[in-house]
Amino acid sequence: MKKLAIRIFVFFLMTVLCCNNIAHAEELSSINTKMIGKAIEKAVPLQFGYIDNTEYYLRRYFSALPSVDEGYIATSAESTNFNEFGIFRLKNRADQKSAKKMLQNYLAQRKSEFENGVVYNVEEYPKFQNATVVSFENYICYAILTHSDIKKATLAAKELLAQ
Repeated sequence: MKKLAIRIFVFFLMTVLCCNNIAHAEELSSINTKMIGKAIEKAVPLQFGYIDNTEYYLRRYFSALPSVDEGYIATSAESTNFNEFGIFRLKNRADQKSAKKMLQNYLAQRKSEFENGVVYNVEEYPKFQNATVVSFENYICYAILTHSDIKKATLAAKELLAQ
């Protein structure tokens, strides 16, 4: 009888845990990359705001990203400010490693362009030095922001996804 009670309890516990994971997965699927992007824009505001460059950047720079379900890419609306970030939801979490490598290559290219004078504003250089790629759940993001803004952006995204 004791073994049966333990099995019933374990079965009940597993059912509850599975239901919670399914509910969390459904909540995450209702959150899109644009919502995360808007949360980041709110956490890291700019005087002239951001421009949604998703369509152009996906075609121009990120067309080879593996298994992208959707994306959101924002750049500063002010030409002398180089704030930029992108969020991608991947269909397959197994593709995170290759997506991360591609995004790191993109950031290295942007930094090289900046250093070689293609685009240059000495006050903005730390953003290129701090540029990073962050992944969580089935999302992967890149950011060209100051160190403190990267922390704010990461926190804003994680808080939204933790709801």
